[in-house]
Amino acid sequence: MAGSTMLTAVYGYEITSEDDSLFQTVDLAVQGFSQALIVRNYLVNTISWLEYIPEWFPGATWKAKANEWRRQRDLMLHVPFEWTKSRMATGAVAPSMLSSLLTKYMHEDSNLDIDELEDCIRWSCGAIFAAGVTPIVSSIRVFIMAMAMHPDVQAKAQAEIDNTIGARLPRIMDWNSLNYVRCIMKEVLRWCLTLPLVVPHACTQDDTYKGYYIPKGAIVIGNSWAISNNSAVYPDPDRFDPDRFLDASVPDAPAFGYGRRICPGIHHADATMFVMMASLLSVFHIRPSVDTEGKHIPLKAEVAMDEAVR
Repeated sequence: MAGSTMLTAVYGYEITSEDDSLFQTVDLAVQGFSQALIVRNYLVNTISWLEYIPEWFPGATWKAKANEWRRQRDLMLHVPFEWTKSRMATGAVAPSMLSSLLTKYMHEDSNLDIDELEDCIRWSCGAIFAAGVTPIVSSIRVFIMAMAMHPDVQAKAQAEIDNTIGARLPRIMDWNSLNYVRCIMKEVLRWCLTLPLVVPHACTQDDTYKGYYIPKGAIVIGNSWAISNNSAVYPDPDRFDPDRFLDASVPDAPAFGYGRRICPGIHHADATMFVMMASLLSVFHIRPSVDTEGKHIPLKAEVAMDEAVR
């Protein structure tokens, strides 16, 4: 659903099936992005001169993989972009971010030529799509696991849905009415972060923090996992406990980063996850798989550090 929603919102494209070729194209690129995003995965991220060694060099299999990801990225940028442009030419395009940007900016005076304008718009749309799918899909996976592990929490949320909105499916307008569902969403984002270490950033000027000197250009990686597991803020942090957020003074975990670099898509992600989680709770009872004897197979939550999507 997350990928379908983002494709529709950004490009006006509706997925026709699970095997939809355009969706498969962009999904492969997102999978590569989720691995490349983690600094520790590849030594070249810390020893920059390694980028100049050839693919055939011993131990450089990462470079062939990176080149394939670059090819997939380029397809993600161009294929849906050209699809929307072709639909606009025939007048059959659905409303979308891309069609709006092309309509607004391609006919205005600008210091950039048409190719440069298109390239800026292409990258903007591609970035929003890739960044929008990754955290939502990961968080929904964590949510499903958490509900299977904690049937009491699941039952409490289902009771809230039944008592508040009845038999219909939840909608975004139910945001204020389904407080406990929102608490579950907040706890999912805290309990098992989709990106334990945020995207690296470089200092723009020399700085000092708690006695530590940080020179201009130094790479800084925020440890969101440590912040989200601070027992002084979140008692018993390993326990999945949405009730902690019933206290309005408890801050949200920094699942979307912090400061001026916080994810600009936070509101879209929140809205999408809320509707998906509430809808799943209203329609399904989520339980663990069973073994050959019919007993539930125990589940264990673990944080992976090698991918943004687990």
